Amino acid sequence: MNYLLPERREALAAEYALGTLSGLARARFQRLMMQHAELRSAVWRWENYFNELGATLPEQTPAAHVWQGIAQRLGFVPAKSEKSHWSLARWLSGAIVAAALVLAVLVAPNQHQPMPSQLALFQNADSQPLWLVQLQSDLIKARATPNVTPSLTADFELWMVPSDGSAPISLGLLPESGSRELLSAHRLVNVAFNALAISQEPPGGSPTGQPTQVLYVAQLVAI
Repeated sequence: MNYLLPERREALAAEYALGTLSGLARARFQRLMMQHAELRSAVWRWENYFNELGATLPEQTPAAHVWQGIAQRLGFVPAKSEKSHWSLARWLSGAIVAAALVLAVLVAPNQHQPMPSQLALFQNADSQPLWLVQLQSDLIKARATPNVTPSLTADFELWMVPSDGSAPISLGLLPESGSRELLSAHRLVNVAFNALAISQEPPGGSPTGQPTQVLYVAQLVAI
């Protein structure tokens, strides 16, 4: 299947941005995004389109059970029962909506924490959130969710994917629990990019300076 044909590329990019592309198909598309700048650009266009479309809708204050559902989905509080009445989990897999809601849960309660300018939410093939990456004015911060399974034989490394298709740039090793400050954002000021990637590496990081096995790709969402 040629994923670069314009009609197929746009259809898959739209599904990815909405969150309806899931499972193995989503994982395969993420790997292709690492290889083809035109796929990353298509996803970026669709995410901006849906973001602008959502801005035209009237604002509504979420009910308390919605916030409870978000926290349960992220694994920060236990679920009340196996059969949850909250039916927005699949909807939350859309990159724009998910990142915004994660921001509300993880960042907004701390009024003294600087608000990030961009966010990236990494999810597995089952649309479970794994890492939230925040780009602030002076640093890059990564936070692991309880869905991350620690590894004794490998590390997870974060990469910036330049928009011009040049080689990915390492941003450092990700935490497997809690949060960690990574590369200073000042070093990226002259680099155009709108996607991040996570690779699995030997302990200590990539031995070659390039990703060994890309596991996840996420688009950046402007806040």
